[in-house]
Amino acid sequence: MKTPHSALATLCRSNTQGALLALLLLHPEKEYTLAELGRKVGELPATVHREISRLVDSDLFKDRRQGNRGS
Repeated sequence: MKTPHSALATLCRSNTQGALLALLLLHPEKEYTLAELGRKVGELPATVHREISRLVDSDLFKDRRQGNRGS
């Protein structure tokens, strides 16, 4: 029988996710665009989007959409 994944399972998924978690948890007062996050952790926007989506889906973070903010 498979056990469901906990929200904490996302913490060890990848180095990129670890870098994103560190950045976001160390600066909780700041909001970042996906482009900013990608530049800060040295990853492509698609990778950042995928990892952030997993964090949001696990209810560890909330996202906010605000039109097209560009890069």
